[in-house]
Amino acid sequence: MVDESDLDSDLKALKEETQGGNRIQDVAKEDAYREFQEAVVESLHNRSTSGTNQTVSIWDKELAALTDVLKENPELLDRVGTELENELGRPTSEDEQMTRGELLGMFVRVGMQEADPELFEMWRDAVAEWVRAP
Repeated sequence: MVDESDLDSDLKALKEETQGGNRIQDVAKEDAYREFQEAVVESLHNRSTSGTNQTVSIWDKELAALTDVLKENPELLDRVGTELENELGRPTSEDEQMTRGELLGMFVRVGMQEADPELFEMWRDAVAEWVRAP
């Protein structure tokens, strides 16, 4: 007869071994993270020092129409902007009207955060690294 406690402890040990992950995969993931972070920091540095255009263009008439309507309705714009700021964990900017660029930037950030939270965090870490760099 098999002792249940021995079986449970064997199963637990096997589970820990298999769930621990593969060290090679962990190292590869860390390397990919570092490469991504370095690429973002380099791109930010190049954009800030070269005078390269900082604009990101979106060709989308439906989104353009939405931003037109929001611009014409300041209360609605403020409400949407506040919700986006809250979603991103930012302090709300109650004193000034949000610009179209700020609104679109937050739309993209929230979408990225929803679509790939891990990539979003890696990007934010890279931006923070760039800000701290001398």
